[in-house]
Amino acid sequence: LFAKWKTLDEFLLVKYIDGNIKRQNEDGSFKEFGEELKYFDMAHGFPDDNTINPYYYYEKYPTASNDIALAGNLYEEIKPFEGFTLKAVQALDGYVYRGSAWALPSFVQQNGEKQLNGQRAESYSRRYQLTSTNTAEYKFSIDDLHNWVLLAGHESIVTQSEGFGVGISGITDDRLMMLSAGIQEQLYLTSHSMGDVVYNSFFGRASYNYDGKYHIDGSIRTDGSSLF
Repeated sequence: LFAKWKTLDEFLLVKYIDGNIKRQNEDGSFKEFGEELKYFDMAHGFPDDNTINPYYYYEKYPTASNDIALAGNLYEEIKPFEGFTLKAVQALDGYVYRGSAWALPSFVQQNGEKQLNGQRAESYSRRYQLTSTNTAEYKFSIDDLHNWVLLAGHESIVTQSEGFGVGISGITDDRLMMLSAGIQEQLYLTSHSMGDVVYNSFFGRASYNYDGKYHIDGSIRTDGSSLF
């Protein structure tokens, strides 16, 4: 079974990467290579269709993209006096993305004719999320018997995003693959999205123990969101 999968894997690599076809034997095995595809040849015989040479196809239908991502964390801690601690944590996660796609009008179709209807599409999106958590904690003891821990805090999560995309067809020259070179009536894939969401939380906790033997804890929290 492993040998069969290994052979099939080689078949797929050769078929789609090296531009060769590998013909299937009657027993279902793949052993012999077919003739090497020429630049404009169709990959006849797998599986009985007119698949275009991938080298040629991706030259006429190129794509490009750029993606910049940013992620980071900061942590601060201050102890202004004994038993009292201030802590702050900030986290940032975001990205900016741009994508482009073309369909050149000089592309020769399976019937041997040029499509003469070039297309161009552009997309852009960005998103960031900022998380901020802040706490103040005070630990103290009275007569070494009454031990207290008081904590108050706030957390905020801010998320913003925006994206848009546009595409146009009707381009007739490979040298003018711009959005402005298409036909306005054939504008498509127009989209625009925006998002702005905020979460806010406030919380507190009080802990008490008597001589480390008897314990009482209480906490409170409230949450809010721009979604409700």
